[in-house]
Amino acid sequence: YGPLREFLAGKHKPDAGIACTADDIVLTSGSNHGLDLVNATFLTRGDTVIIEEDCYQSAINRFNRIGVNIVGIPLDGDGMRMDALSNALDALKRKGIRAKYIYTIPTVQTPTATILPVERRQEMLRLAHAHGVLIFEDDCYADLTWSGQRPPAIFALGERGAVIHVGSFSKSIAPALRLGYVVAPWEAMSRMLPLK
Repeated sequence: YGPLREFLAGKHKPDAGIACTADDIVLTSGSNHGLDLVNATFLTRGDTVIIEEDCYQSAINRFNRIGVNIVGIPLDGDGMRMDALSNALDALKRKGIRAKYIYTIPTVQTPTATILPVERRQEMLRLAHAHGVLIFEDDCYADLTWSGQRPPAIFALGERGAVIHVGSFSKSIAPALRLGYVVAPWEAMSRMLPLK
């Protein structure tokens, strides 16, 4: 539905700092459908993903069903710890393993409700780039920052193609609406669309 994709493209610039067009957005049946599309595009059994140690249970269940190896990164009062992420990426590299992506909920993280500061977002991007790892940013809770103030999305801070972004209206309009979206460059989007 073109008008909704246009609305989302317009909403993302002032809200999350994301400069995108309607062509960069695919609509999904909620954010879990977005998770499934991204997972089906990038993951196969035996792959490795990095997640927050305390993480959204539905995401963990999906990773387990696929049969991927999960590496949990501890959090503190500001979200995922970048020292621990760096150590985990280095440890995987020593084993000859490159994670397929870092799955993170940086804004109103679930279950901790932490908000990753801009400096950590930039450091995550730096670490991901250094290790050749994609970042999968789940932004479905960002509308719960009732003050209207939120850091820019990791997608907005990174180079094009470094981050896949998923969001939802479930927390801001109604859970039963089951309306979400994925923002991604065409290289990834062209692989997701046939799966949708």
